[in-house]
Amino acid sequence: MSPFRDAAAYRSRIPKEFNIVTAENVMKMNSTHPSRLGYNFTDGDELVEFAEENEVLVRGHVLVWHSQVPAWLTEGTFSKVEVQAIMADHIATVAGHYQGRIFAWDVVNEAIDDATGKLRDTIWRESGRDYIQRAFHAARAADPDAVLCYNDYNHAASLSWQQAKSDAV
Repeated sequence: MSPFRDAAAYRSRIPKEFNIVTAENVMKMNSTHPSRLGYNFTDGDELVEFAEENEVLVRGHVLVWHSQVPAWLTEGTFSKVEVQAIMADHIATVAGHYQGRIFAWDVVNEAIDDATGKLRDTIWRESGRDYIQRAFHAARAADPDAVLCYNDYNHAASLSWQQAKSDAV
């Protein structure tokens, strides 16, 4: 059962106090793309429908992330080209499914390593160091009017202990 479905108190409060919601887990890859050829939009659709009924914007979170990637992908033996195709298909399918209904997308999440300021060592980086650029191009093609965002944490320029990450972001 969806955690959103269990949150009656939030359902009544959101339209009174907020004008935007962010999908916490219901649009992450392990939720939307649970099998190689299968997609599941049930919980994400519920969130988007609720937002539309209550005139609340939705920020889609997240199309590409190193965490919450389904086991079929992380445990599979895919070539670099196959991973590139999987990412492109995933973005086209998910962002395309919600085209025009999502205000903004977190296209790529937390791609920069905290300590080094370099790209994290992930399945996505292994598919090519240009994966962030490819992800943004795919998202723009799938949902041309959405605001596209890179999402991360601990990268404010004022955090001197995170200067490498700040510079990289």
